[in-house]
Amino acid sequence: RARAASGEWSAPSEGIFVVGTAASAANLTITELNYHPSDPTPTEAAADPTYRDDDFEFIEFKNTSASEIDLSGVSFVDGITFTVPATTILQPGAYALIVENQAAFEQRYSAGLPIIGTYADKFSNDGESLRLVDIEGNDIANFTFNDTWYQPTDGDGYTLVPVDEDATDADRSNPASWGISCLLLGTPGAANGGVLSHTFEGWLNYHFDAAERADQSISGP
Repeated sequence: RARAASGEWSAPSEGIFVVGTAASAANLTITELNYHPSDPTPTEAAADPTYRDDDFEFIEFKNTSASEIDLSGVSFVDGITFTVPATTILQPGAYALIVENQAAFEQRYSAGLPIIGTYADKFSNDGESLRLVDIEGNDIANFTFNDTWYQPTDGDGYTLVPVDEDATDADRSNPASWGISCLLLGTPGAANGGVLSHTFEGWLNYHFDAAERADQSISGP
């Protein structure tokens, strides 16, 4: 507050001050997106009958730099709504998660994962534009994804993951920069462990088992 000569005090003025290295497009990237999760399992539905598929949504970030960064004030301004709380620090190479419903997420993935908050709104199952900005309003990520890119990520339980999770300059609106998580349900809070790209080989791996892939009469070009 500031006090005028008349003795009256002004309205409060607030701000977030980052000490150290602030998160930016140079050191933070989105590394996993679960925009249309699979339906609740019988066990999950028994735990809470109100759970819906979108309650299990999440998005993951990674610090791609060699030093810790301060995520304070980093915000989603398109697609979903969320601002990272002050004093949120991410160590080098570490991951952070924001989720739609923490109770549902922990029912499916277990507690103890690096959740830093829950976001408002939900991802569109049909794809949409997402924009993530730093504390000064500069773009960290600004792209549009589409559910037609990779069918297994659209309600079948697989997540959308970048081909190179350390790339901070990739064109994320290009489907070629993304692929399908190798593991069903993804790997929130951890390295992706590989990507099934939507090449012919990725398509084969998704639709056929090893014996069927070996039989050219079934899976040959």
